[in-house]
Amino acid sequence: MSDTMAEHEAKAGQLERLETLRAALRIVARDLPTRGIEGEPEIEVLEDWFPVGAGVRLADGRRLNWGGHILPGVGDDPTMALTYLAIMIQESLLEWTWRVWPACPRHGLGVHGSEREGSAV
Repeated sequence: MSDTMAEHEAKAGQLERLETLRAALRIVARDLPTRGIEGEPEIEVLEDWFPVGAGVRLADGRRLNWGGHILPGVGDDPTMALTYLAIMIQESLLEWTWRVWPACPRHGLGVHGSEREGSAV
């Protein structure tokens, strides 16, 4: 395989991972207005980090980065991406506000993203 072909395949893989992260973020972002966060968050590529990864930036410019940046492999699997982003965003908001989010309406306790039987819950 030529270098050009290998580079093309690597770039295609990166774009696919990025789209997986964006799709996961769209799902998690549905709940952000319940926390008073308006606007669409976005995935930003952090090329100056090592290893290269991604981050989440809110519409107001604040970066959600509890636990560090998102490593490329997180975008390999939609379930992993959704679970990872839900936890990262939840923990970032907890660090800022010292309040759990989202909270179970029935129990008033914080809920946490996890993966069960191949699905994000």
